[in-house]
Amino acid sequence: MTITLNAVYADLPDPLQRAYRHLALLPGPMFSAAAAAAALAADDTAIDSFLARLSDVNLVQFGPELDQWRMPEPAAAHARALSEVGDSAGERAAVLARAVHHYLMWAARLDTVIAPGRRRYAAVFAWHPELPPAAADDQAAITMMQPWVPVLLAAQAAAADAGLHALAWQFAEALWGYVLRRQDYAAGQQVCATALDSAYRCADLVAQARAHMLAGALARRQGHLPEAMDHHDQAGELFERSGDTLGSAAAAEHLGATLLALSQPSEAVTVLQSGLDLYRAAPPHPRGQALLRRQLAIALARLGHHTQAYTHFDAAEGVFTDLGEPYLIARLALDLAEAAIARSDLDQALEHLGKAARVLPDRSSADDAHLHYLYAKVHRQAGHTDAADRALTIALDYRGHLPDDHPTALLVDTMASGSRRTAASPAPSTTPAPEPGPDDRPTTS
Repeated sequence: MTITLNAVYADLPDPLQRAYRHLALLPGPMFSAAAAAAALAADDTAIDSFLARLSDVNLVQFGPELDQWRMPEPAAAHARALSEVGDSAGERAAVLARAVHHYLMWAARLDTVIAPGRRRYAAVFAWHPELPPAAADDQAAITMMQPWVPVLLAAQAAAADAGLHALAWQFAEALWGYVLRRQDYAAGQQVCATALDSAYRCADLVAQARAHMLAGALARRQGHLPEAMDHHDQAGELFERSGDTLGSAAAAEHLGATLLALSQPSEAVTVLQSGLDLYRAAPPHPRGQALLRRQLAIALARLGHHTQAYTHFDAAEGVFTDLGEPYLIARLALDLAEAAIARSDLDQALEHLGKAARVLPDRSSADDAHLHYLYAKVHRQAGHTDAADRALTIALDYRGHLPDDHPTALLVDTMASGSRRTAASPAPSTTPAPEPGPDDRPTTS
């Protein structure tokens, strides 16, 4: 194989030999034409010619999806070995840096579509602000990013290995929206671990704080609550040391959410109210304040303070609507449904659940499991056993795709355990069931 590759390589003109060597230095299992152009510092016309000619001699392959190029592993190993001999260390480092820079900026542009109102600190979000949006909407951006996540993680790891820590930590910010929306926990854990290490190596307090904040949010969603609390504590301390008031307010929101997960609503109210005071004293950030008020509303509702809770629910919903973020509107609808169930207002709960089902875009397994868990809870409280069992069956199917410690998985498991205990003597229903929720079978997310 090496003899054959040597012969093919020898027949290439010098520019193609250089392109072949340098393409093998790109991180990840595949690359885009745009990434190749960035890494090789070539224009679109030149890179199209390079790729076409290398493809003709089977040194690169196109597909299976649009703009996905791969170098077969024997060719990649051959090209990397040639680069070790034929290129200087500085030249190889420059190729990698340009590739990492490209992938980081590409991911950041998609992230601004996934969560347009989120506050951002990483420098990448200020690069080339004149460029148009990278996707039509948030769902399109998530779909576009998903197949490239292994490449983005490889780019981050390569940047960290090369000492490009100021670039490596920023991948946590650029992947933030994707990780939380898709609940891609494996990717999130990897990006956070690398980002935290790189942020500390950069001695950037805010970078460290933001990496801890994302790591804490991920830990909470996986049900790892002590780990989440540790990250929240560190994020809060780092934001305070850096003088970032908005960051401190955001850290309070995440800490409050984890206290709610720990069934400590009174403590959550205290923390969240302090965070709201910080937001009111800081420069305006409507989205951040609305996210905190959502958590504060949940805490107040669980304590039975429904009038106060709905003041905050309404304020948060208004901001999410103004920002045009359907995912946050849908999540809020689920919260409102839970509050209505607690008040035994089952018609109102079903109305909120219907809204969530209609507007929740690109649902994850956790979102669908939670939606159908709440449908089951409504029907069970109304005494409609058959409807409750149907909803619980769907929730269980989705729950199968979640980590065992995930908060929604625990809720569904508890409900299922209770159903099994009462299955021998179910209470008959004598009244018509309310309008059922969506009953289409789930698909893997």
